[in-house]
Amino acid sequence: MQTDPIYSINTADLPVGALLPFDLRDPLGRLVHKSGLPITEQLLDRLSVMGVTTVTVRGSSSPEQAETVLQPQLDPLLVEEVNQRMDATIKILTRSFRELGSSTTIDIAVLRSCIRGLSNHARSDAPAILSIIANRPLGECREFAQVIAERSARLAFVASLCAVGMGLSQDKILNIGIAAMFADVSHLHHPEWYDEQWRLRSEVTTTDAYLHHSVESAQLVAQSLKLDYEIVETISQLQEMGDGSGYPYGIPSMLILENAKVVQIADVYLQLADPQLQETPFFESDVLGYLIHQAGKGRFDREVVKGLINTLSMYPVGALVRLNDDSLAVVVQSNRKNPFQPMVKTLESQGRAIDLSVSSLFIQGPASTESKPRKRIGKQMLDVELWRQHSTAASV
Repeated sequence: MQTDPIYSINTADLPVGALLPFDLRDPLGRLVHKSGLPITEQLLDRLSVMGVTTVTVRGSSSPEQAETVLQPQLDPLLVEEVNQRMDATIKILTRSFRELGSSTTIDIAVLRSCIRGLSNHARSDAPAILSIIANRPLGECREFAQVIAERSARLAFVASLCAVGMGLSQDKILNIGIAAMFADVSHLHHPEWYDEQWRLRSEVTTTDAYLHHSVESAQLVAQSLKLDYEIVETISQLQEMGDGSGYPYGIPSMLILENAKVVQIADVYLQLADPQLQETPFFESDVLGYLIHQAGKGRFDREVVKGLINTLSMYPVGALVRLNDDSLAVVVQSNRKNPFQPMVKTLESQGRAIDLSVSSLFIQGPASTESKPRKRIGKQMLDVELWRQHSTAASV
């Protein structure tokens, strides 16, 4: 978390004659203009001779500007459609979770249509859709069934988009989405696992009951719903690891269904990076780097992680980043050819749009603001099972 944010201003945006209410510094932090003194032509000429093209403002002088630019420009029709599909899915799942275990028939066809419509859009707009989901606040939950429904809908949409990024068939995408929707139905029997903010308690994730919750969910689904065997089996395997260290049976990678591997990756990503699931999430790029590392150790599937990165890019749309000239920028468009070189917009008064694939600038690393804090995954944390202790893991 940055308690002393830095805002970058292009020298071309400095108005001659203006009295700025803050000190200006060059990218190295050296003072070039004191607060209260007028901007002059001579100052701009001196900066040009020095080769200084940007200056910085340290402190919280421009939080409103930063928060405004942090929201990428998205197609309002797409935003409306994604939110409508999310709302419809949550409504159906809430009703389904209330009725689970009763004799009431749940209309799976309607849930499939929610995933189908999303996946059709996702083939061209997946990064934008993920940004909409990531910036969507949790609704005002009046009952526990709705809490689980909201989280299940988010997981289903992200898992489906990951499947799209992998180029999987429509049938597989639909089965992955449905499996994700019902992956946590067993949580309905364990409200004590959650705190007063409806966040999963970190100490719960290592208990025997939690380590068996995927099998419990599969059993509940098998008893209450008419679903394909593959979907039920997918749900039962969601806590198994490719290296055989998972729960509850230690199934090796060759016996784990591909669909289960996709939902699992989406679930771990959301646990660590979604601000709706914990107070201070990890940086998205750090989480993706962490998943790559874990895939290299055999715990997660490399192709699935690659599919998630193809969908998100290493720096997802809406993420705040620091460039190598020390300026801050927000990612506004992903780059399918190179996930490290998206299109960004700088946090300046005019906001420069920069295509990093054709620029000398590059991303130095992620950044955050006071109102939207994130934390780092340090090198010593790469081998830790953060998805089982994400709420208490220390940041570096």
